[in-house]
Amino acid sequence: MGILDALFKPSIDSLIKRKKFGELYKKFCVDDKLDIDADAHAKLLALVNLCKLKGDIDTLTDIAKQDIPHIYYPRREAIRALGELKDAGGVECLLDVLRIDHYFDTRRDAIVALGKIGDRRAVVPLLNELRLSFASDAAEALAEIGTESVRPLIEVIKGADKIFGERLAADSELSNRGHLDGWTRQRRATQALERIDDAKATDMLLQSMIDENKNVYISAIMSLCNMAVKGTISDNLVIEAFVRLKTNETGNAITVIGPRAMPVLERYSSDGDYKEWVSTVTAAIKQRDETGYYEDRWKHNRRFS
Repeated sequence: MGILDALFKPSIDSLIKRKKFGELYKKFCVDDKLDIDADAHAKLLALVNLCKLKGDIDTLTDIAKQDIPHIYYPRREAIRALGELKDAGGVECLLDVLRIDHYFDTRRDAIVALGKIGDRRAVVPLLNELRLSFASDAAEALAEIGTESVRPLIEVIKGADKIFGERLAADSELSNRGHLDGWTRQRRATQALERIDDAKATDMLLQSMIDENKNVYISAIMSLCNMAVKGTISDNLVIEAFVRLKTNETGNAITVIGPRAMPVLERYSSDGDYKEWVSTVTAAIKQRDETGYYEDRWKHNRRFS
């Protein structure tokens, strides 16, 4: 008998028809500790899918918050389902999973789900994760949330995120969860900003190129370079800014952008203040071009990171 067939046995058929998924969930549990057998485990997975189809947020959150090993896979499916349903009713449960759960993968699933839901309540907890092992996933989630994340991300880049006060410190639990350095946190914040289609985000990255903090200006240069390569920002705007700074970092960034930078470089090639620097950058671009770097860049998914 298949899993779905088992679900529709007469003894539980009425519960399904009446959408009493919470009661159905309890029928699969042997005792209060949810120590369920293999058959019940399979039924619980099927129940998660059924709840997803029916949009039963209450039962999905009930399953998702059970931090015990016996239902590890059904829990992960429930957490993912909450994200796919994009219902704000699942946010508090997901934040609890992120904050106190014992399992690495379930916390990561919660981050992804929070990004999909896009609720502003997730912004500060996700900012904490920029300092932890899930920094890349948190940056992606903050980018998915979008505009609500812009100002907090800017504060992180500027190192002025003390405006969040104890909320950041209280949620972090850094000593037990893989604390990463400030450079990583600021880099991930700029990566999130580069994915958000917001004028404030772009302006902040441009301003950050002259920040006195090396971590900040290098992160901004990296992100603007990636945006120019992907075509999400004007090449000329970025290249012009890079040339005017004429640092080693902006020179490296221009060589990543490649031949598209040549028209701007040519305009500065006869200027005494830029001539030597432009000549060095131009030679580097030509050398990379001869090796096929720019032709194969997208094939190898190269980024300035």
